[in-house]
Amino acid sequence: MAEEAGTNGIKAQRIADWAEEYARDTDDRVHLSSVLAQNAIAYALLELAEAVRESGGTQDD
Repeated sequence: MAEEAGTNGIKAQRIADWAEEYARDTDDRVHLSSVLAQNAIAYALLELAEAVRESGGTQDD
């Protein structure tokens, strides 16, 4: 019985370690996705600014 409890304790620790690692990996992926989205927005704004510049700027009425 003590041996089974020890084995279950080791399995539980491995599961806890895996869960912690998975959580860190998920946080890293979320952060990377956020950075990529920010970069995409920045690129789109640069493209828009370039288009405005090429068109001669803004027109004030």
